[in-house]
Amino acid sequence: MVRNFCIVYIEMSFDRLSSEDKANMVFDLLITVSKLPTQHQDIILRIVCKGLYRSKLVSNKTFLNAMDNKPLRQVQFVFLPCHIPNSGHWLLLVCDIEMQKWIAYDSLYDPRHREVVKEQRTLLAEYLYEDHGFGGKHWSLDYSRRYPQQEPGTLDCGVFVIKFIETIIRIPRKTSFRKADMRLFRAQTAYEILCRCQKPVEMHYAIKKKDEMERVAKANR
Repeated sequence: MVRNFCIVYIEMSFDRLSSEDKANMVFDLLITVSKLPTQHQDIILRIVCKGLYRSKLVSNKTFLNAMDNKPLRQVQFVFLPCHIPNSGHWLLLVCDIEMQKWIAYDSLYDPRHREVVKEQRTLLAEYLYEDHGFGGKHWSLDYSRRYPQQEPGTLDCGVFVIKFIETIIRIPRKTSFRKADMRLFRAQTAYEILCRCQKPVEMHYAIKKKDEMERVAKANR
């Protein structure tokens, strides 16, 4: 009971922090999240998402600036993961510049998802047109069931999105994996994330330790 109230108060106080302070707390919140009960993990991860959203770590501005640094004529694909509201499901929208078409890779095909895809396509197409003079607003949209599908009731959509991107980059327009491969892909993805996160986490705590030592040194002068 006490732990429940503590987590609720953490979330309430987190909302009052500045964007920079939220971003700085992300690593501290994640470091022991695996030891918490599932319901508490959900809350902590929701708090972390608030810290990352439009923060200095992950921001739309940073993403768009990265795109601005490379002319679209040098790009073959533009990838946009799309979230289906109220379902927790993710799919992948691809702007195929060479073929001049939009393709939606959805591992959980549902005709209702098409409307979300069309909305996201419009938003991305407007940005590409206004900032890059890119004329893909009227390209056709391919949304079909022919791409690999996940098992109903599983939570594999995020892994499918990652594998869609990976395979499309390696062999353009080919998705050769199967839903039976997801267990292996999950383990591979977790391993790669942990390996890549280890150094940033170590660097984060090294910086915090250095800052603390500098504060102590100033206080002792």
